Amino acid sequence: IDWKHFKEIADEVGAYTFADIAHIAGLIAAGELANPVPFFDVVSTTTHKTLRGPRGAIIMCQEQFAKQVDRAVFPGMQGGPHDHITAAKAVAFGEALKPEFKEYAKKIILNAQAMATNFLALGYKIVSGGTDNHLFVLDLSNKGLSGKEVEKVLEQVGISVSRSTIPNDPNPPMNPSGVRIGTPAVTTRGMGIGETKQIVDLIDAALTHKDDVAYLNNLKQEVKTLCLQFPTPK
Repeated sequence: IDWKHFKEIADEVGAYTFADIAHIAGLIAAGELANPVPFFDVVSTTTHKTLRGPRGAIIMCQEQFAKQVDRAVFPGMQGGPHDHITAAKAVAFGEALKPEFKEYAKKIILNAQAMATNFLALGYKIVSGGTDNHLFVLDLSNKGLSGKEVEKVLEQVGISVSRSTIPNDPNPPMNPSGVRIGTPAVTTRGMGIGETKQIVDLIDAALTHKDDVAYLNNLKQEVKTLCLQFPTPK
């Protein structure tokens, strides 16, 4: 995203600029994606997702807006501070300054791109045709499946995805035509391109045999075996 160009356009018409980078903050911090902070008036982000911290958020702004933002947050929107979350944010920001975090961010993107390529090879459609970041949306309209159905089938085998609408979706928002898949969690566990292909194959197998309970139970054991090879960090 060319943040500088957006800012120039906003300045031409006297508009303020605001960017929410909740999903991609970790990739921006690692230098993998462009940073809006030097250009935009206000930038917000969550501190989990790719930034890999606690559930929470931060708001960054140019100095001229600081008082208005502070007053809007407290006492306008929030009550007392949660200092344990503040401490956890500090830990996350410290991790984001380390070389290992940059490698993590690179691998997130490589894993997501590998997954997208493997899904395309199996005949799935991807909104936007691929990905430049940590996630992508599968368009299931050519598979005769809904996002809600896929979400529930994959939940049975221990794989978590999120139903998602697609452009011009003919289905209602609670039962949309897509699912969203991301790679930060599996990357944090140490999985790489080989494992992402295995995950794609597991997802495809589950959807192909979605009505076969015994088959799905066997797949669940395969998912468990894979996860045990890459335990969650402590």
